[in-house]
Amino acid sequence: MMRQLMRIRAIFVVAIRRLLAQPLLSGVTLLGVTIAVALILTIPIYSESVAFRLLNQRLTERDDQGSRPAFSYMFSYIGSWNDPVNWEATTDLDTYLRQKGGDLGLNVTLFVRH
Repeated sequence: MMRQLMRIRAIFVVAIRRLLAQPLLSGVTLLGVTIAVALILTIPIYSESVAFRLLNQRLTERDDQGSRPAFSYMFSYIGSWNDPVNWEATTDLDTYLRQKGGDLGLNVTLFVRH
């Protein structure tokens, strides 16, 4: 057990000595790893921004939305497809949407029920 710990310690000691023996090589290697990580991270950031731009563009281009904002939510129930719903049955959902709907981080500018 003690021999294994000494071997592991020796590995770290040798690695540190080699890093300190050639500081320029160590610095350039660190710079290269930093640049590689930065390049790898830019791909998801770029693709996320492109996807957001496309989503925003498609939401604002729609002709059937009328005067609704781009990120508005519209819930509708078509009673002819299913059984009609009484207003009393929708009060829980209505209360939830009025009180907790703002938790999504979007500003509630207009709330319409019909």
